[in-house]
Amino acid sequence: MPITTHICDPRCGRPPGPCERLAPAFLNGVDVQGWRLSVARKSECAESPGFERAFTVRASEKNRIFGAFVEMEETRPADLASARQTPGNRPDRQPSYRLPCIYRKMKPVPKFSSDYRMVNAIRTLAIICLMFAASSAWSFTVSGTTYTTDGSEPDVQAACNAAPDNGTVTVVIPNGTYSWTGTLTITKSLTLAGASATGVTINNNLANGDMIDATASANGHLNIYWLSIVQVADNGGGKGYAIVADRSEPSNYTVLIHDCTFNEGQLAYGYTVECVANGIIFWNDTFIGDGPNQPNAVGGLSMVCHKYGYTSSWNTPDTYGNEDVTGLGNTYIENCVFYDGILGGNIDDNARVVSRYNTFQAACITSHGQESSPFGCREFEIYNNTFTYPTSGKGPSGNTYPLNTQAWWGERGGSGVIFNNVMDLIPEGKSAISLEVFSINRLDSIPCQTAYPAARQTGQGWSASSNATYGNPVVPQDGTGAVTEGVWIWNNTGSATTDPNTYVGLNPYTPDECGNGQLLTNYLQQGRDYFVGIAKPGYTPYQYPHPLHTAFALTGPNPTPNATPLAPQNLRVVN
Repeated sequence: MPITTHICDPRCGRPPGPCERLAPAFLNGVDVQGWRLSVARKSECAESPGFERAFTVRASEKNRIFGAFVEMEETRPADLASARQTPGNRPDRQPSYRLPCIYRKMKPVPKFSSDYRMVNAIRTLAIICLMFAASSAWSFTVSGTTYTTDGSEPDVQAACNAAPDNGTVTVVIPNGTYSWTGTLTITKSLTLAGASATGVTINNNLANGDMIDATASANGHLNIYWLSIVQVADNGGGKGYAIVADRSEPSNYTVLIHDCTFNEGQLAYGYTVECVANGIIFWNDTFIGDGPNQPNAVGGLSMVCHKYGYTSSWNTPDTYGNEDVTGLGNTYIENCVFYDGILGGNIDDNARVVSRYNTFQAACITSHGQESSPFGCREFEIYNNTFTYPTSGKGPSGNTYPLNTQAWWGERGGSGVIFNNVMDLIPEGKSAISLEVFSINRLDSIPCQTAYPAARQTGQGWSASSNATYGNPVVPQDGTGAVTEGVWIWNNTGSATTDPNTYVGLNPYTPDECGNGQLLTNYLQQGRDYFVGIAKPGYTPYQYPHPLHTAFALTGPNPTPNATPLAPQNLRVVN
């Protein structure tokens, strides 16, 4: 009984009609695992709407014919005319179509299930089907190590899939405006770039899910630049992000996101970029918060590293300054601009973050404690940033100033340093630096804390020499190693720092949901948990700019960054 593989090309029958030179030339006579392939044209595509041509592929040996029925389906615009009018589609090129190989059904192969040659032939035939789809359906072109796409998400995905995992290929999106409704997944070392610094805009119409899932492989960095992403669909509340950045660990490689613009749009209530690993590097990016429909909302970056669990990251040595011996122990954000978000950055579960030389205009940065997140912020370094409070006009989001800014740094957990920042006064007596311990008054992810120190509260850290548990009552999943590391605040300037009442403030959570009458002043005491006007002993900032910022900086119109792995620096002996 002949069993056939049907390969349909949706472009056949459309000028210039490449049907005659596709499948027959590609497959006919190919020898696969000892099976001879033969191709014959069929007219069965009429049974599958949207297909104009099909071919039958047979694998045979000794007059026996085997195979698997495999159809390629397309996902295409409503009609060819609308596709040609879609922004970003080149008028001189056929529209791009997605043609995944789908196993519709495998007809029975009696008595041959253990014939591995036959099974391998079928598998290889499916691979050839995929190769055929890539060669005939995608629009991206290859010139050396540059893969130029048509700007659609399926075509960019195809180009990324085709690139080797070695950092040599740049996948280019041509200038234009595009609408993406799917997820681009990258797990290779490559560069994804717009054709020019301001020429590429991608409207994110994906309401549930992440538009780009970017994971650096163990073979090299994943480098992303020159993209302007605007959130169009409402994906607020954590339903999705423009980019989610991750990295294979342990490795010397990471995701680099620079010279991009992220606009949260006017519908969503959420962050535009999420880091789910430490060690992601940002520079020269612009983050614009929610528009007029969400004047008190958020925008920017969120660092939430759930993958490390309770202790594999939190309960490990500090990586402050030059203690970060690999340069990838912390996420680094430098030379970026944040506009119009009462939360422009969120340092959350297990995150270790350095924010330096950035500008925050009507936007702040905060940390989450364990009271409302499973693990809580680990550590932070906030220095050489400028925080401005405009009182009139409109911001890039379309919101009218002033916005409802609550603080420049709002801390609910972890330890760190805050120095050399310029901070404008925030009216109504609000603190520039707000220190908090919500777990003593708020019912949430851990038991209400009733004695000092609260679990992973503001000022708490970890030490290998400590056997102390975390929390009162104890949070057993946090393990041991609790110590007071402190929050060190010094040498900040600006109108917010001249009055002690508006410089550093203690702000309790209200109402008291726990009902235990706990006072914040018992948990946060100057000289024990936080220090004002005193530099952290032994602290030295990490090299600026970050070495990967320097190595991958855009120095010309067609940059070719060096993908050399970052060598360990500032090595030290740990007893």
